[in-house]
Amino acid sequence: GAVHTAGATAGAGETVVWYTAAAGGAATVAPGRSAAGTTTAYAAAKNTTSDCESTGRTAVSVVIDNVPNAPAANSVAVCYDGAVHTAGASAGAGEMTVWYTAAAGGAATVAPSRSAAGTTTAYAAARNSVSNCESAGRTAVSVRVYNLPNVPVANNVAVCYDGAVHTAGATAGAGETTVWYTAAVGGAATVAPSRSAAGTTTAYAAARNTATGCESAGRATVSITINALPALPAAMNADACYDGAVHTAGAGVAAGETIVWYTAAVGGAVTAAPSRIEPGTTTAYAAARNTVTGCESAGRTAVSVNVYSLPNAPVLSLSGDNYLCPDESVILTAETTGDTPFYAWFRNGAPASEVHALTWEVYQPGTYTIVAISDMGCPSEASVPQIITSVPLPERPIIAGDSLLRRHPGTSVEFTLLYVANDQHFQWYKDNEMIAGAAGATFTVSSVRLSDAGMYFVRAHTLYGDCVNDSRPVILEILHDDITVSTIVTPNNDNTNEFLHIDGLDGVVYEIKIVNRYGNEVFHTAQYSNDSQDGWKGDNLPDGVYFYRIDWIDQDGIKRHKVGYITLKR
Repeated sequence: GAVHTAGATAGAGETVVWYTAAAGGAATVAPGRSAAGTTTAYAAAKNTTSDCESTGRTAVSVVIDNVPNAPAANSVAVCYDGAVHTAGASAGAGEMTVWYTAAAGGAATVAPSRSAAGTTTAYAAARNSVSNCESAGRTAVSVRVYNLPNVPVANNVAVCYDGAVHTAGATAGAGETTVWYTAAVGGAATVAPSRSAAGTTTAYAAARNTATGCESAGRATVSITINALPALPAAMNADACYDGAVHTAGAGVAAGETIVWYTAAVGGAVTAAPSRIEPGTTTAYAAARNTVTGCESAGRTAVSVNVYSLPNAPVLSLSGDNYLCPDESVILTAETTGDTPFYAWFRNGAPASEVHALTWEVYQPGTYTIVAISDMGCPSEASVPQIITSVPLPERPIIAGDSLLRRHPGTSVEFTLLYVANDQHFQWYKDNEMIAGAAGATFTVSSVRLSDAGMYFVRAHTLYGDCVNDSRPVILEILHDDITVSTIVTPNNDNTNEFLHIDGLDGVVYEIKIVNRYGNEVFHTAQYSNDSQDGWKGDNLPDGVYFYRIDWIDQDGIKRHKVGYITLKR
């Protein structure tokens, strides 16, 4: 902006005169100017003594070059990456950039550069490569390396499945936002991880500075995990019969799970596994809880302890006394109270699994008890035992004399035992009917009549248990019978004694009844016939002695009868 004047140098004793042209022209002054451009004048040398001028003139110019514009700053603003970054400046054509440490003055330097976070500034001037003129001003040029944000803090979410959508997040610093990617390095942009089904969804979070746009060097792994719910526990109900002890139920869960007990199927308070002592039911509700995730099953399983009452003990009674004779039985009868569907009998403490009714006909001595069992399988206390004692048969009494006695009416007959044991008592029978008052070792019919004919025997009784043994029978026959009865029947097809033959049948009605040694009737007819077709052969009967009684009315209208025995042998 100053005025600049050019000049010329003449010899000694000479001075310079200025002209506007190289020849001719007008006298002027030395060329000078302040604006950019060129001013030329022509200098002649004039001798100060002779006033003579040089024959030629020297063109002298003042040239003021234009100052270059300040260069355009190519500042650099980058996010820290560990590399060296250098800024620059753009000068015009024919110009170069020179660097200084200050906006004015300062020392020459180089273009600003740096690798660490921070800012480096230098000042750029444009210099004309011909005129060497520099721009009037300098441009501040900076290299700014921004700090990277810290990796955001992952806000992972781990929940138990509930059907809802759950989203995880991340926390960035002040002035930062979170951007999401599908991978820890590279990957595509995405959104924060979310899901509703059981499983895990992961995304990767970087912190981005909202002013610089710089992202954190790393990415936080952020996950939303929805843990599956355990399956319902398996109920392990406890069913017990009352015994005064504490009974506790349980539940079964998978490995890695535990049981949490509640007082209700939904809601309720935490409690313990159900237990009880007294009859009744206690119920609690079991949830399965995963020991790692803490998730509980969606539902709860009802688990119960059932303590059942015991039935009352049955009362056991006998059909007779507690003595058991050989080949005889005693019937035990149990009486129960309440609705008791099952029973268990015991003999000498061992179960009698073949007996299920309330009565039991027993043939063996022993100690017998019965237990009532409820429909839940609970046994009562055992009944008061019934002790059955085995009693042997008394010795068989033997009547002295023959087995067939014949007497005329009006005579006497005496039946006498050969010996008498001290542990027996006796009773006499006629035709299987007990004779009143005949209970001694002898029995006498003092004056026989037709009605006294029959089959006589004595029965020995034990003092305890009333076991009996019968003597062989003795037949008393009244001697004015008009018929004769064969004493043996041998139905073996040899045409001898094939059937019971009665001599003297005279066409009147003969009723015959035949019994075995126990008095059981084995044959009876109101009209007996002596022939092989209708005569008695002992069909289907075992060999042995049988006794008969024949009743008829004789031709005089008098009722008659005859008794005797028959030996059946094949």
